[in-house]
Amino acid sequence: MMGQPDVIRLDLPATYKYLNIIGASVKAILARLENLAEPDAVSHRAELAIHEICTNIVEHAYKGQEDGRIEITLSIFRQPAHLTVDLKDDGCPFEPANVAEPDLEHGQVRGYGLFLVDKLVNEVSYHRDNQQNYWHLVIYF
Repeated sequence: MMGQPDVIRLDLPATYKYLNIIGASVKAILARLENLAEPDAVSHRAELAIHEICTNIVEHAYKGQEDGRIEITLSIFRQPAHLTVDLKDDGCPFEPANVAEPDLEHGQVRGYGLFLVDKLVNEVSYHRDNQQNYWHLVIYF
């Protein structure tokens, strides 16, 4: 089926306690797709990537303030089969140039999130516009 994607929107408080709703929603949405090769692997990739971005939003954009919101739009396209995830927040700006590559030789406790997201999804982009942060992820099935 070609044409318009199926679109699901979530608007959640930017707190850690609600991040599991995003993962559960993605898993449930992808479980309903027919003919999805390796549904568990695709679901795991999507859940983990989205969770990493949302964790960064909570931790860095809102710096733990509990009055922030994360708007998430999931769009499922049939041809070619893929999921796009758009995340929007009103938190502090993100500076991609300030993020160092993780030290894979010696290990570290933190700082793997964006590196991991880049490995899990086919495309990831960020921009800031009108005092809002926008993330765009694409995952092909």
